[in-house]
Amino acid sequence: MLFDTTYTDYLLMIQNEITLETYYVIPTQISENDRVTTLAISTNDDDPTNGSIYVVNGGRYNFIIYGQNSTTNLDPQNAVVVGEIKRGFIQMETLINYYDQPNIIIPSDIEYNG
Repeated sequence: MLFDTTYTDYLLMIQNEITLETYYVIPTQISENDRVTTLAISTNDDDPTNGSIYVVNGGRYNFIIYGQNSTTNLDPQNAVVVGEIKRGFIQMETLINYYDQPNIIIPSDIEYNG
């Protein structure tokens, strides 16, 4: 974790826990103060240097946020990365229907022949 290291930008790595698909993206910085930084990414376009990745699979993802001094670097091993800031989990939801909802009609009259 970084405490006294200075950096100008962030790098976010997210990895799907099941597929192990890994994405690197430079998140958009929404706000920042001494205690809280708010970052945002879009998940519907493949433009990682502009805060957007194309995520197809929903589910749980691991994430690592790095501090860095670059607006274009997507490699956490690059010398512009000064260190890891935070690790955690993200739950991604998708709007894709994987099945069709059947339209079941149940008659309201019950017949019993016995």
